[in-house]
Amino acid sequence: MDCEHARPAVVAVYEHGSSPTVKPSPQFTPYWKMERNMTRHAPRKSPKVRATLYLPYELLEEARDAAVHLAGFPVRLTLTKFAENAFRAELERLKNRYHGGCDFPPREEDLKGGRPIAA
Repeated sequence: MDCEHARPAVVAVYEHGSSPTVKPSPQFTPYWKMERNMTRHAPRKSPKVRATLYLPYELLEEARDAAVHLAGFPVRLTLTKFAENAFRAELERLKNRYHGGCDFPPREEDLKGGRPIAA
């Protein structure tokens, strides 16, 4: 997507005296209507890297329970796939909300560890 011409997927429509209604943007094309490359070659996946994160115990246990419960056919969910899907969904939400649907610029330095600085 060209960030100079980013278009939102949905538009909030306000009518006087009513709550907002969310409607698809007129320029938005659903993924199932987009043109796709029909070659049989699978796209190359980026290599997986290890990341150490600290999560609330209950959240991780619930995610593990879901991964075990949905590990078989048809979902074949793994904890890695679960985390990857969650990261992608949250990144998409953040890009749409705070950066016009565009990718964030590459960082110039590594993240600093430790507790966040209070605002």
